[in-house]
Amino acid sequence: MIVKSSLLLLSAALAFADQTPIGVSSVCLSSDTPNDCCTGGAPNPSGEVKIDDRTFKFTCGSTLLSLNSRKAHTVSNAHECASLCANDLSCESSSFKAHGKTPRGNCFFVLGDNLDQKPDGDWITFTEVFPSCLESDDRNACCSDPAKQEDEVLIDNARWKWTCKSILNTLNLKSRPAANALECASLCASEGCEAISFRTQGDNQRGNCFFALGSNKDQQPAPKFLSLVKVEKDPPIPPTPEPECEECVKEKDECIQDKKECNDKMDTCKDDLEQTEHKLEMCQNNQVDQGKLTQCEADKSVLQKAEEDCRRHSAEVEEKKKQCREEQHTCEIEKGNLNMQKQQCENDKNQLNMDLTHKDDEIAALNSQIVTLNGRIDALQQSYNSLNVACNGEGPDGKCRTNLFDAEPRDDQCIITAGNEKFKIHYAKLDDPGPADLGTGRANSFKDCAEKCANYKGAKKCVRFMWKTDGKDRACYMRSTGMGVVPTKSSLFSSGQLL
Repeated sequence: MIVKSSLLLLSAALAFADQTPIGVSSVCLSSDTPNDCCTGGAPNPSGEVKIDDRTFKFTCGSTLLSLNSRKAHTVSNAHECASLCANDLSCESSSFKAHGKTPRGNCFFVLGDNLDQKPDGDWITFTEVFPSCLESDDRNACCSDPAKQEDEVLIDNARWKWTCKSILNTLNLKSRPAANALECASLCASEGCEAISFRTQGDNQRGNCFFALGSNKDQQPAPKFLSLVKVEKDPPIPPTPEPECEECVKEKDECIQDKKECNDKMDTCKDDLEQTEHKLEMCQNNQVDQGKLTQCEADKSVLQKAEEDCRRHSAEVEEKKKQCREEQHTCEIEKGNLNMQKQQCENDKNQLNMDLTHKDDEIAALNSQIVTLNGRIDALQQSYNSLNVACNGEGPDGKCRTNLFDAEPRDDQCIITAGNEKFKIHYAKLDDPGPADLGTGRANSFKDCAEKCANYKGAKKCVRFMWKTDGKDRACYMRSTGMGVVPTKSSLFSSGQLL
């Protein structure tokens, strides 16, 4: 555990070395005569007491330099004074007057942050102590803050310096059981050791706590270790000898130097001996088993054979790779040629499409000209027909009559209008004489017979009528068949075909 202003408390403790020691019993502190706690034979005039999960270090014969005299308490015993401080989260230290009385009370809290103390045999002072990161269950707690990688701590009233990511150059590889770095260093101090290295990260079967090997405290970087080294006290300055004693002092210094060198050599010999013993132990542990050696040689032979097979297979694979690369190169060339042919085909196709488009345009232009010419021909034909009718009349040779009554030879192939229909006259021609399926009616003339056919009312339409050319029987033969049939045989009958 570390007390705030620990170095100041250390100096205060040294100043109180002649005070009567104090016990650690809370029962004693709770008695009506707490000054009895300062009797006994303990060598340390201080102890610790735990109150409501807070730990306080109490020192006999000591009082705080800065007491809050305006906020005094009157209590029955020292333990009660410490309890009042423990119940106040802002209180870190208090002083209890164990002997005599004061006009304001006998229990005073610290004023401000000044926790320095001064000797006073009538008082007992309580100061809260806080757990060190070296005591944490997290072995890397002290090294987790990059801004603080080293500090000092009191162990058995001696200053030790801890340094993160550091390991001693020479270690006793026999680890010691320790739950944390502080426990490791305390164990080292109890055995007269002055330096340790503690593993802060990872786990290893060799352990975590290692003492220095000999007196060598030199360190080297190691990211998974923390080292604690006892801080050497500054040597006292020797008094200046009298002139007549200079020779004696010189001889004494030489003797001391020789003794120191001898001790150093002895330490070196001890270090060498321990290193040799360690190497011997490692060598003994690593002795070769003949059976294992034989098996190792057999395994080596198998591995060598496997290596040869692997090299042979590797050569075969390389040869296949070479063939594959050559085939791939050939394929790439063929692929390039095909791509060129494909591109040429695309170009030809595009050219043909362009030519086809041009031809389509030409055909469209020609069709347009044909339509125009056909229109002109139709117009000319109509003009011609009109002129022909005007000059020669209707029908063949221009002999068709417009007021036809009975058919005559000149009316052959002429058109006669009857009702809403038109009939073409075939004079004295009929290929299929016979009965009429639509009946035979009486008519006064060829024209009248055409009117009867045009106006026939029945299920079938009259498409052809026959009339005897001489007109003597006045019979009109009507048929529903033969439309479009052109007669070629001479006959006593003339016929009219529906157009």
